[in-house]
Amino acid sequence: MNSLKGHITGMQSEGSLTMVHVDLEGNLPLEVMVIDTPETVNYLRNGREIEVLFKETELILSREAIPNISVHNRIPCRVYRLEEGKILTRIYLNSEAGPMTALLPTTALSTMQLTEGTALTALVKFNEIMLASR
Repeated sequence: MNSLKGHITGMQSEGSLTMVHVDLEGNLPLEVMVIDTPETVNYLRNGREIEVLFKETELILSREAIPNISVHNRIPCRVYRLEEGKILTRIYLNSEAGPMTALLPTTALSTMQLTEGTALTALVKFNEIMLASR
């Protein structure tokens, strides 16, 4: 599980859903959808420090400039270690927001030509992120 530190910078609620705007360390913005509102949980407050959590399998990695796509959560990073298995490879990443890990099919390594030092953009969909109170 990836865990990054951030703070809430804004929110927009409709019904029982809230789109939470978070700034990670390094001033990297994220959007996170939660099934809660400021009225139902106390951690949804502007300025509140939070933990941003997402699974290793939820990271999408790109080497190329990313076109206009619907995944807005983008974290620039660099590969610092690869643990290659027969089926899956664990990719260790450094970013301004902190270290992250991605788990990809090993066949993606050759397709993407990933090596230590490769610059990437990590993408994660807004509904695949969890928030935890700090």
